[in-house]
Amino acid sequence: MRLTAMPLHDATRFLILLNQQRLTDVELNLQLEENNEQLEMMAKDLEVEKRKTDSILKDMLPPLIADHIMNNKQVHACEFENTTVMFSDIPDFQSILVHCHPKDVVQLLNDLFHRFDRLVIMHKVSILAYKVETVGDSYLTVGGIPEQIPEHAEIICHLAIGKLLFY
Repeated sequence: MRLTAMPLHDATRFLILLNQQRLTDVELNLQLEENNEQLEMMAKDLEVEKRKTDSILKDMLPPLIADHIMNNKQVHACEFENTTVMFSDIPDFQSILVHCHPKDVVQLLNDLFHRFDRLVIMHKVSILAYKVETVGDSYLTVGGIPEQIPEHAEIICHLAIGKLLFY
């Protein structure tokens, strides 16, 4: 029997239409619940990725600048008259490469740079001196930026002595 075959004001016709509407509502509610669960998972994933991004920013930029970027504040380019730059590298690194397995070289550099990072933190110079980057076997540290301090050269010298004594 078709719906069109029923009289227009028949109670059975209304019940069939109401049931059809109820089924549609149930289907929509299930779809909404599924979409809500997906949205919650995406929000959690986004938060995890945001933490990763924030961590990378803090590793790559001075804390003051990283905070400005993470808080959507404007970062202005600055010029610094007095800074100290220290390059650290491994003597005869090229000859080490020839005799070592690449995995061992990467492990050596990771261990060494991790120790250098800890030394910067241990001497509490991470605010006063800043590790700019590591490239190959080079470790670049700068003192006196982004906060200008008169003893930036002394701080970098202490860091260099610490590297020589402890590593």
